[in-house]
Amino acid sequence: MIELDFSDGFAQMEKAVLKIAEASPTAIAKALTRTAVGVMGEVRRELPTILDRPIPFTVSSIRYGKATRSDLNSRVYISDDAPKGLSPRKYLKAEIEGGPRGDKRSEKSMKAMGVLGGGQQWVAGRGADLDAFGNVPGSQMVQIMSRVAGFREGGYRANATASTRNRLIRQGVAVTANGFDFFVKRGKGGRPLGIYKIVSAGTKATPGVRGTSVRAAIQPALIFVNKRPDYKPRFHFEEIVGKAARVLFPQEMMRALTEEIARRK
Repeated sequence: MIELDFSDGFAQMEKAVLKIAEASPTAIAKALTRTAVGVMGEVRRELPTILDRPIPFTVSSIRYGKATRSDLNSRVYISDDAPKGLSPRKYLKAEIEGGPRGDKRSEKSMKAMGVLGGGQQWVAGRGADLDAFGNVPGSQMVQIMSRVAGFREGGYRANATASTRNRLIRQGVAVTANGFDFFVKRGKGGRPLGIYKIVSAGTKATPGVRGTSVRAAIQPALIFVNKRPDYKPRFHFEEIVGKAARVLFPQEMMRALTEEIARRK
């Protein structure tokens, strides 16, 4: 919520505003609402300079609430809407307050299926097809999850042919029952290391012909890390809101007063 602080040299304005509120709640409500709109715009402009290529959904999650004659309060807030996964208010919390990142929806699903180990999270590897914002697209995540049995139901099962599966197994590639283009790679003790993508399935050696056997080429799509990323506060939301509000409110108050005086003439 916008908190207007008049303690620093604004004592006279505070008294004036209180009188205005009594005489014209419409004017002060208008000024507060316009201030909130301006502050919202300022926060949205600041986000790309703080976060690395924030998606439009994150930027548009900065919202404002209107003031009314009966409720002389306006506010700027982060939306809690979450059509899929975490809401912006939740996933931006680490950027605002610092601390470890919470699990993504895909990470919770992987842990429930035993694909991802306890305390692990994933980061994108070079085998992932990132979008313009540096994220793994939802369509590819659905594909990956369906291949490694991340979804119990729905999705599709692209089973490898028996000959292809046998060839990959001979080449030392761990092929899953649900497909052969993505698979979980494990280390000592069965600890999952990540989800790997098979770029090339390889070829079977021709008897009597040297150099005809080609091993499958693999790349990490999702790398499993054992330590949660620990963020330092860098999105100073309240500071940005407060600073912008202190600049904009006097301007919007004068503008609303001028309009109110002109209206009453």
